Amino acid sequence: MNSDRFSPGEQEPSESNNLGQSDATLSVSDAVEALVPAYSVGAVDAEERLLMQAQLANYPKAAADLSDYTALADALLYSAPPVQAPAHLANRLQMALRQPERAPEPIRWWSRLRDLVWQGPYNHLAATTVILLLLVLNVYAITQNRQLQATETQLTTKQDELNRALLVLLETEKMNELALPPAQENSEAHADVLWNAEAGVAVLYARSFPTIPPDKAYQLWLLRDGKRASGGLFTVDPNGAGLLIFPVTQPLDTLQAMGITTEPAQGSPGPTSKAVVRKQFQ
Repeated sequence: MNSDRFSPGEQEPSESNNLGQSDATLSVSDAVEALVPAYSVGAVDAEERLLMQAQLANYPKAAADLSDYTALADALLYSAPPVQAPAHLANRLQMALRQPERAPEPIRWWSRLRDLVWQGPYNHLAATTVILLLLVLNVYAITQNRQLQATETQLTTKQDELNRALLVLLETEKMNELALPPAQENSEAHADVLWNAEAGVAVLYARSFPTIPPDKAYQLWLLRDGKRASGGLFTVDPNGAGLLIFPVTQPLDTLQAMGITTEPAQGSPGPTSKAVVRKQFQ
């Protein structure tokens, strides 16, 4: 053995020291990659944020993943569909929000859904309808994402109005529902309505409606005491699905009739075409 390879007092570098440095490098890489999803939405603490800011540039794959996660978060944020809010809905919601605060109740609206499910067959049907409606609305919002990029700010406002309307319905004791059957033979068009006169709001979800040209829209009509009033305008996607939020001041089941026709995009003072769906109450 060559005894003068190292001078007295020196130690030959051990293999374990080199392995320790490799493990440390690997540990930092793993930490950076693991923090990418949370970092993309700002869900990291101060120490983790400093680590990402200092080390992210050293790991190209993690930087690429961060770009993808950020794009996905932005897409989900603006994936809501445009809906036409009635003129007085914002004022009604603001009045409701200004009511005196009650003692906090954990997850109040989920509790309401749970109670509906366990209180008999009718309430089970109502709870199932609400859950299915919420699921369909979310699917509807996602499928419309690519068509909504030019109106991002407007979409955020409209989705907020929709969420508030649904929460108002779910928070009330007397939520009601009704169905509008097809008015034409061999038609699959139909619509469901959730409403509450005390809350002053209703949500209509149309399905399997015929697609119409851009210069046309669907208009909801309400007939009460021989007087016809417009409930609002809406359009449908290529699958025939559409959404309308409209105000209600009296119970909808006291109407004489309720129906939807095809009208010019700006609306009509009265129906000008045959009803697509219609329900006769009296």
